[in-house]
Amino acid sequence: MATATASAPASCHVDPEIAVNPVLSPLMLQRMERLEVLRCEGCGAPVPIGTGKDVHCQYCGVEFPVPDAYAQMRQAEIQRDAGRTQAHALFRTLSRPPGAIARAWGSVSTGCIWLVLWPLAFVVDALLIVKGLEIVSRNIGVTLYEVWSNTQIFTGVGAAMYVTLGVPAVFGIYGNRRTRSRQQLQAALAALPPDRAGGPARCRSCSAPLDFPDGATGVACLYCSADNLLTMPEAWVSRLRSSASHLVTTVEEVALQDRHVRSKERRSLAWQLGWLAIFIPVLAGFGFVIDRDTSTFPPPWKVAIAGDRTMIPAIRKDTAKWDTYIPPDWSSRAGLTFFAFDKSERNTTAKGTVYFTRSYLVPLRRGETLELTAGDFPDEARALGFTFRTQASAVFGDAWHQEGEDVYLYPDRTASYVAPRSAWYRVDILLVDDIPPGRQFRVGWKVAS
Repeated sequence: MATATASAPASCHVDPEIAVNPVLSPLMLQRMERLEVLRCEGCGAPVPIGTGKDVHCQYCGVEFPVPDAYAQMRQAEIQRDAGRTQAHALFRTLSRPPGAIARAWGSVSTGCIWLVLWPLAFVVDALLIVKGLEIVSRNIGVTLYEVWSNTQIFTGVGAAMYVTLGVPAVFGIYGNRRTRSRQQLQAALAALPPDRAGGPARCRSCSAPLDFPDGATGVACLYCSADNLLTMPEAWVSRLRSSASHLVTTVEEVALQDRHVRSKERRSLAWQLGWLAIFIPVLAGFGFVIDRDTSTFPPPWKVAIAGDRTMIPAIRKDTAKWDTYIPPDWSSRAGLTFFAFDKSERNTTAKGTVYFTRSYLVPLRRGETLELTAGDFPDEARALGFTFRTQASAVFGDAWHQEGEDVYLYPDRTASYVAPRSAWYRVDILLVDDIPPGRQFRVGWKVAS
């Protein structure tokens, strides 16, 4: 194997580009003014000093003794490094390259999230919440869209959207920023790749070859003391290196800068969570305005449930329907009262069967009993049938679903129906006997707890 001799140069040649670099600390300059980067006597390539008495050139294979000045510099760095416990821990923390998901997430801009993803998620989330309330309504015995006021509904929807959409979006943006910030710091500390194939990694600050043992995650440059991360993939580091901040020397300075950035981002996180919460009272106010509208049909359930109950026609009174028969309201206080079908309520099936039908709306609480009492019926009428239906959601015009069995009321008899849920009920009254319209029935009803 070829050998050569080398000695420490009497003076140091400092690259003009490095000499004016404001990043270099006084310690860096002091070291660089004292010693040049050690070069191979055989091929002139920069070589790492290593840990032994001799230096081995990775390019040409020449070996030569480590000059005394370089050995002393190496020993001084070993002593300094022995006390850097915090630096070693930080190297282990920062040496883990971000995974593919983190790098992809870090590449998504905040503007993309707010301008594209968030509005789309807003619509989808609103639909899911509404559907979720429908499912809850079907399983708890309460039609929430009818029993709750609009103020309560919009407040609940606003709170649900804040928790399921607003909070994740804000934390997503926070995670985006933290990922990008961590990547920038890692790129700022990443060592430079070898200048030749098979050569050692180079210092990110002065480009000197780095000495490091197998398995090391970070190392300080012997010449300028700049800390370098050794495990960062050059494929993604190279894309960030130009924009990364290099105004740091040690990993401790990076950690301090990272804490400062994290503190600033957390304050921003708290502010964003706070202003997004305004969305809840805004929606609540919208619901409050709707509650002030006295023309809603049917009227608010809580208003209708208070005091004596009244069955109201299931057809909304509208001047545009002037030629449509609308039966009168039917109060529970009226006791036995006369009841008659109009000719417009007479229908015929495809098989020629004649029947009459009329529909009312009545508010009931879960567990309440609607008691029906019959007096005289026309001779041709055998019984009246009552079908009770509810909607799980009135928001999207949900179909009316039958609740329980049909109730049959015979002349001079009573019948009852127990409400299985709190809701507006549509009561469909059916007569399957062919009688002249206008014939009088005596029927009464009341609600018992």
